[in-house]
Amino acid sequence: MSMVTQYTFTFFSAFGLAFYLSWKLTLVIIAGIPLVFILIPLVSSRIQPNIVSQAEKLGQAAKLTMSAFSSIETVKCYNGEEPELKMYSSIIMEAANCFFRQAFWNGLQAFMLRLVTLCMFVQGFWFGNYMFGKGEVTASEIMTAFWASIMGI
Repeated sequence: MSMVTQYTFTFFSAFGLAFYLSWKLTLVIIAGIPLVFILIPLVSSRIQPNIVSQAEKLGQAAKLTMSAFSSIETVKCYNGEEPELKMYSSIIMEAANCFFRQAFWNGLQAFMLRLVTLCMFVQGFWFGNYMFGKGEVTASEIMTAFWASIMGI
């Protein structure tokens, strides 16, 4: 409960300060946040199915291994190493493909978060510079509004 209270107070005080100093600049800085709320859930929904599929494939590989080890004499007797290895390799490759897809979507998610963060910095300081040039704000108001907006997020 204390963390919720702290984050709520931080959110309202930071955005209150940012909007008080320069509401235009604050809106420009946080303009990319709705994009995050749309794109991240779309990307995140692609990660979990790959995790589940990879776990299933690794489970199948473990069963195949246990089966081959428990009946090792039969495998050796009928020269079944190669078919067993081929089945095992096939399942492991499927699990690896699931992992690579999972890693791709995780990477894309991280990329999008970093891109939005970078855009917030660029557009915030660019628009701050524009407003400073017009004499609407001071440099300290730009910095304070910028960092207050970042803290509020």
